[in-house]
Amino acid sequence: SLIPAIYLKDFQDVQAEGQIKLDGKVAGTYSEKTMPSVSLALFVDDGMFRYPELPRAAENISIDLNFFFDGMQPDNSTVDINSFHADIGSNPVDLNLNIKTPLSDMFVNGRLSMNVDLGTLADVIPLDSTTLTGKIGASFDYMGYVSQIEKRQYENFKADGVMEVSNLRYESAALPLPVKINGALIQLSPRYLDVRSFEGLVGRSDFTFSGRLENFIPYLFKDGTVRGDFILTSGEMNVSEFMAGAAEPEADNDSTSLSVIKIPDDLDLKLVTRIDRLIYDQLRIENMIGTIAVKDSKAILESLRMNMLDGSLQLSGEYNTRDVHNPVVDLKLDAKLLDISQAFGAFHVLRKYAPIAQKAAGRISLGMTFNSYLHENMVPVLTSIVGSGDLYAEVMGLKNSTTFSAIGSALNTSVFENLTMNDVGIGFEIRNGRLLVSPFEVKAGKVTLLIGGDQGLDESMNFIIGISVPRTELGESANDAIENLVGKASLAGIKIDPSENLNVSVQVGGTFRNPSISLNLKENSRQAVQQIKQQAIQEVREQIDTKKEEARAAAQAEVDKIMAAAEREAELVRQNAARAADAIRLQANSNAEKLVSQAKDPLSRKLAEEGAKKLRQEGEEAARKLTDESEEKANALIREAQAQADKLLQ
Repeated sequence: SLIPAIYLKDFQDVQAEGQIKLDGKVAGTYSEKTMPSVSLALFVDDGMFRYPELPRAAENISIDLNFFFDGMQPDNSTVDINSFHADIGSNPVDLNLNIKTPLSDMFVNGRLSMNVDLGTLADVIPLDSTTLTGKIGASFDYMGYVSQIEKRQYENFKADGVMEVSNLRYESAALPLPVKINGALIQLSPRYLDVRSFEGLVGRSDFTFSGRLENFIPYLFKDGTVRGDFILTSGEMNVSEFMAGAAEPEADNDSTSLSVIKIPDDLDLKLVTRIDRLIYDQLRIENMIGTIAVKDSKAILESLRMNMLDGSLQLSGEYNTRDVHNPVVDLKLDAKLLDISQAFGAFHVLRKYAPIAQKAAGRISLGMTFNSYLHENMVPVLTSIVGSGDLYAEVMGLKNSTTFSAIGSALNTSVFENLTMNDVGIGFEIRNGRLLVSPFEVKAGKVTLLIGGDQGLDESMNFIIGISVPRTELGESANDAIENLVGKASLAGIKIDPSENLNVSVQVGGTFRNPSISLNLKENSRQAVQQIKQQAIQEVREQIDTKKEEARAAAQAEVDKIMAAAEREAELVRQNAARAADAIRLQANSNAEKLVSQAKDPLSRKLAEEGAKKLRQEGEEAARKLTDESEEKANALIREAQAQADKLLQ
């Protein structure tokens, strides 16, 4: 009769036997400072239930549970699972758990024992569209105050146990891939949760895992931070499998969609990683080696090295989810000899910021810093990217570039259709949705190019290209066109020597798909060529400086938003800590007064007053420690926000 009718249809045919007794009481005042007190007692004896369509029952169910929440003095609350036993099929499960003083210093006393053949659960409990096999055996025994672990008084805290898993397999419609755990061995001690071995498969991805967790018990029973060091190895990790069936991405984003992975703020882990082969969308990565640290809601990459795109890559930096709605990546990468065409196909950012790479061939080395917000599907918010770097290629081919084809058409020559450039070195910055290219000089055969300017996500271009090409390299039709230009230049008072190099300054505008070209022939003396070069460099630098100032102005609004959000979060941390500190002081005073009130004679009262004084001092110390920790956490939030703001304004 306690179960709403809407649920009864799922249980109407279930057979049940045994005795149950339930007593409960809720009494008190609900206000800002107090809550009603709640007491609950549940007793089950010789219980059994069975689904008629299944061959086996859950039997010998016994429960003895008492729960009390003190609304006036929450630290007096208790949980007592004096006994819990059930035989699920032929699988015995036993549990005891006692908890007291949950706020001031939690005391726990518990024991868990189980030996379960998961393959037999389907004989007892309906597992709709789920396959579950394997064996789990566990025995844990623990008793003591959580503070004993926090103070590293391990000899005073009892904790031992072991869990073994063998041949576990789990398949469900809720999971995209089957999960297998071939074997696992986990041991518990007061100091560590020791993962001796853990070997498994997720789909076709294999992994082995081992290491230790410290501070596990405070983490489990209190707001503690769990610390650990682990080693992860894998022969093959197919990330694309994990993303199968993910939501379709926005049209502007990559073909594979993820969702933001929140990094908990109560983890402090270090993972030494070696993955022989990693598959992610179009990328095939080999020999990934490095360290990944998880701390303060961040995943921190420490010199993560890998081979990819026929070259090598080293990554350092972090993925920050302190604000889970606006996750941030801050990376430093050092790439060696990457294949340009493969990189263009693999990286969404490259396709957007450097579409000319689609026309290029060769290998590039790249050093770059990169900071960006992420969309919900983990793709960079392109307009938020702040980055800078240097690119180098010993040899780079450029074929059928729309821009250079337009220059060739204006000069009536095909010399620019297929360029092979040597010793290409390019410095660049990314700000406010634009790629700013510092002036660089490069040779393509006997042609000398001086290039600089900027381009945007909207494919707009503002480049200045200085070209110096021997007249002998141009065909007859090109020279006829140039003679026409020379005549026009002479009328303008510009001296052109037709026997020497053709020097042209080209203003490139428009878009990648539809560039606009403006030619300006220059004098050919050696002194004039140097003047032209300096003039082009100066024009490009002025153009880039203007774009930087525009980007900084746009970034300032984002900076103000970041700092305001950090201030709000920091103030919330301080307020929550102040309330918790007040609760600790209130509880300490209450316990002190109670201790004194129970004294029956002057001597006992004197001793009680000394004990009460100590209780108040300990309460004040605990409250002050909590306040100090919250202040440091709040200040860390402000410092981190300021660091992010500084990157945007660089």
